[in-house]
Amino acid sequence: INAALLHALDYSTRTHRQQEIFEAHQQTFKWIFNHQLGEGQGHFTSSREARPWSNFVEWLRGEGNSTRVYWVNGKAGSGKSTLMQFIANHEETERHLRHWAGDADLQGLSFYFWNSGTGLQHSRRGFLRSLLFSTLMKRPELTKKLFSAEWREMAKKEKRYGVINQSEWDIPLRRLEQVFNHLITLATDDFRLCLFIDGLDEAKDGPEEIVDLINIAAGSPFVKICLSSRPWLVFEEAFANLSSLRLQDLTYQDIQLYVREKLQRDPKMERLEGVNPEGAKSLVKNIVAKANGVFLWVRIATKSLLDGLRNWDDISDLQLRLDELPSDLTALYSHMLDRIEPFYFSQASKIFRILDAAS
Repeated sequence: INAALLHALDYSTRTHRQQEIFEAHQQTFKWIFNHQLGEGQGHFTSSREARPWSNFVEWLRGEGNSTRVYWVNGKAGSGKSTLMQFIANHEETERHLRHWAGDADLQGLSFYFWNSGTGLQHSRRGFLRSLLFSTLMKRPELTKKLFSAEWREMAKKEKRYGVINQSEWDIPLRRLEQVFNHLITLATDDFRLCLFIDGLDEAKDGPEEIVDLINIAAGSPFVKICLSSRPWLVFEEAFANLSSLRLQDLTYQDIQLYVREKLQRDPKMERLEGVNPEGAKSLVKNIVAKANGVFLWVRIATKSLLDGLRNWDDISDLQLRLDELPSDLTALYSHMLDRIEPFYFSQASKIFRILDAAS
């Protein structure tokens, strides 16, 4: 019966989104675990409009003025999904959460909405099935308690027919919501949950319904929720007064590290730095400034500059190449398509869809 219920919750694309997310570049995002930063300090940004941000370590540990929800927000392409995956899988996260949970059983659950994926990858139904599946894989003894009605029905069929037909069980959305709410009530001083939910803006069946589910879960003192989205009004209204950060304010040094490492790995760039060190330094600075906190933009721009190096561009040529690139991500896609031979349009279109999904 337990296996049949797990089968009803699982689906083939459940973990596909995680596999598509760019891995954090070496040394990037480590600032998130710096206990000394946050709470009003606009670190790692060149912008004067940087907002205060909430100390993430304090939030994990349940210290200070932290709330039960932590909202990572940022513009498209700023690296929210990469940061969320970095956080959800990092040993420092578990270490600091353990301070909050004490000796309790601590379950960390994650889901990544993806508007370019299948229906279950961008819906509440897929979200709930994934979280419940992950929970019951770790705590199988909860299955009978959470799905008591289904358990009784399956037990009757097993007794009558001697077998359970796994494929006939399709749990309705309403029932999944009831079970999720029941799971939240089971969180106690001895059983704590931390949810990592990425891409609320990519849910296609209404952000308001997702916000309602989060608010229900956040009503428990034994549940923490770290979530990410673009700063849409519906999320601003729901989460603006909670612990949060605006990602593009905090990635200046991360982007600088990425650009330097990618360019300096090229022997031709190393040669140009020897000839014109100030020009090379200025080029990196201009790339980072033009990126304006958008990691996806800088990935594409750096690729263009590396193409220039392969064509033996000098620093001034590279700067001209950079100046030609639109700072807006959508305009950048159009600019690159204009430079592609018609024969390669189909292939380029697939690549840009992947990049857009990654943003």
